[in-house]
Amino acid sequence: MTLNKKNLAFLLVMIVLTSLVWMSPKVIWAADPFGSVCLATIGGVWGWAYDPDAETDPICVCIYIDDVYAGQALADGYYPELPQVIPEVQGDYHGFDWSMPALSPGAHSIKVYAINYPIGDSVQLPNTQYVIVELGTVYLDNDTVRVGLNLDWGGVISEIIYEGVNLVNKHDTGRLLQLSLYDGSDIYPGTDGTDPNWGWNPTQAGDKYNHPSSVLFYSASTDSMYTKTQPLEYNPDNKGGGSDQGVLSDVYFEQWTSLEGQAVKVKWKVTHLGTDHHTITVESFPCVYVNRDFCRLFTYEGGNPWSYDSLTEKSVPSSPGSTLVFKSTEYWAAFVDGSGMGLTLYSTTHFPDFAALLFPYFAGTNTFINLPFFDIAPLGTVEVTSWLIAGYYQDTRDIIYSIHSTENPMLTWEFNTEGDREGWIPWCDLSVLEVSDGLLRASATGIDPHMVYWADLGIDAAVYYTVNLRMRVSSGNVASIYFTTLADNEWNGAKVKHFLINSGDNFVTYSMDMRTVGTWQGTISQIRIDPTSEEA
Repeated sequence: MTLNKKNLAFLLVMIVLTSLVWMSPKVIWAADPFGSVCLATIGGVWGWAYDPDAETDPICVCIYIDDVYAGQALADGYYPELPQVIPEVQGDYHGFDWSMPALSPGAHSIKVYAINYPIGDSVQLPNTQYVIVELGTVYLDNDTVRVGLNLDWGGVISEIIYEGVNLVNKHDTGRLLQLSLYDGSDIYPGTDGTDPNWGWNPTQAGDKYNHPSSVLFYSASTDSMYTKTQPLEYNPDNKGGGSDQGVLSDVYFEQWTSLEGQAVKVKWKVTHLGTDHHTITVESFPCVYVNRDFCRLFTYEGGNPWSYDSLTEKSVPSSPGSTLVFKSTEYWAAFVDGSGMGLTLYSTTHFPDFAALLFPYFAGTNTFINLPFFDIAPLGTVEVTSWLIAGYYQDTRDIIYSIHSTENPMLTWEFNTEGDREGWIPWCDLSVLEVSDGLLRASATGIDPHMVYWADLGIDAAVYYTVNLRMRVSSGNVASIYFTTLADNEWNGAKVKHFLINSGDNFVTYSMDMRTVGTWQGTISQIRIDPTSEEA
């Protein structure tokens, strides 16, 4: 089965234009450019550059990091002090401001060269700068919330401080606020990861022996931070390591962290480096460990989301009891203390499933986890965005509603990024879904091939009721679209649209009016596509 929502063909024509440039032999370009590198930080490089031959026009500068070309900038920024201090400078626009790319931990030299106008050798500007990316904890602070990323432990969020209190438990590499992935084909004996046969489990902060995952790259601005990490396997014992040696996993974790008032926005991207397939299972994406006092759990489970309907306070068991698993129809949960202050996790990807458990003993902590189901395809990518909101849960609900009101529902899948399946997973009797060249490809492997979108759509059936699907199927004559609703979350024959298809070598666009199915009502939660009725 091949699914494609794009119907575009491109003809790329490159036209190279050349022209003769005539220069009078009477013109002599004699002056060299000059300037200065004023400041370099992990956020950027600032300075000025001027060439008398260019008069008031700006010139280009090239930036080298560790003597390797990194980029260029046009020195056209407003710098009115220059002509006052250096009379030979004409004009006020000769400053440059260049954003620093992500850097690996350690010291880096920053050199800037002014490009001679119109010809001649480039000139290195004085004041070579050095930027040091230190390990330890780095912070974003907007005077309401302070968030800390621990660069010693994979760049995970180790602190979210509100009203002077850190909400995140940072006792060891298994806690914090981080990603932890699993493989549906592997085994995980026990519950705490201590069994030496524990399966594939890349963990952002580090392994069970507290060996840290290393940050490969880090960058920061005044309101955001970026990290890229290759995590360790949580259990190295059966993977060539042990108590004296960590084991790198076969993924990269990238994390973009920013602040908006009381809210911490975090986008994660997982990139699989391997050609194997880590099959569908429930993932910890993310898992959040708060400190012991934050032990009251609130969420919304009702049938009238986004209406300020009454909340539910859940009774959370203590370890070693069974983990509480629940579904939030507003996609959030909050662990708070006796005053109602704490930390709220909201899934803008609309993952409704959560788990929670109390750990009241030794360095006590409590955890709540968002639980999406998905697989990790060969060389595939996965992207998820979540919000962590500090404060009193009644107020954080207002913030969630505000965020939700600005979200656009997931309505289009174009598969225009290599390896990114945009949330579709091969739920049954399908091969691994692969994305390349703007196509999502799969083959039937059994009697009931179908794929499912991994999260809730959360759309109004009265507003959204037409499904357009462009696909090519090699055999079969009937395809189906199944759906679930907020009122009925079971897949069944009452909530399905069957339609005839033309199998063969050509792509065909199908348009279905889902109002012809009487149960297309209320809030549509999930959607499933059965691309063919033909068995493998």
